[in-house]
Amino acid sequence: MIGSTRIEATAPVGRAEAGARFTVRQKAWLLWERIVWIGMEWRSEGKLDYGICKLLIKRHAGEPIVCADGTRIEAGDRIGELHLDNRRMLELSGEVGADRAALKTARLARASLRRIAEAMESDPRLGRVKGLLGTTLLHRGLVHGLGFELRPMPSRRMERWTAAYLQTLLRFLHPAGSLRMRGGKAKLVPMRLIHSRQSLQRSMGGIKPAVS
Repeated sequence: MIGSTRIEATAPVGRAEAGARFTVRQKAWLLWERIVWIGMEWRSEGKLDYGICKLLIKRHAGEPIVCADGTRIEAGDRIGELHLDNRRMLELSGEVGADRAALKTARLARASLRRIAEAMESDPRLGRVKGLLGTTLLHRGLVHGLGFELRPMPSRRMERWTAAYLQTLLRFLHPAGSLRMRGGKAKLVPMRLIHSRQSLQRSMGGIKPAVS
């Protein structure tokens, strides 16, 4: 997904044909997304795959972020930028249907975050990452129970730009996307997701007891 600090969280709607036979519109979007990812990876310090979640290692740009646990993420600090695998989400919709796909995506996202938490303890590529950042329209559903802090977007301009992008993604990728947009546009407000390194470990049960 284009831009910084995003997690592409749009639950599957409808049911794709078996065998992940995407529509022409969906194929066009996924091709465009693949091209954009090349540029995003080039501008990052690396991409890591953790199941349904992809992580770009980047330097934070913009105003400092003070997390609830006191962690301060300054401009230039390393962060992990979270993205969901939209192709895999479409495949899930085709395999099990919309409702079950949404539930399975939430479970897979939690499993991915657990893998990231474990990797932070052992993978030197994540050794200096201070936190995870993402953006979602579905903060009321998909990310429930994952321990993220929810924050408004840093500016109205960023909020409008992000909302327009994610709403376009919804129209392109999901069979009932346009109808869903008309029926619930007021609810589709992008929110920033934040996990400090420590809050991720606590949320995923990865904090080791201190040795006295």
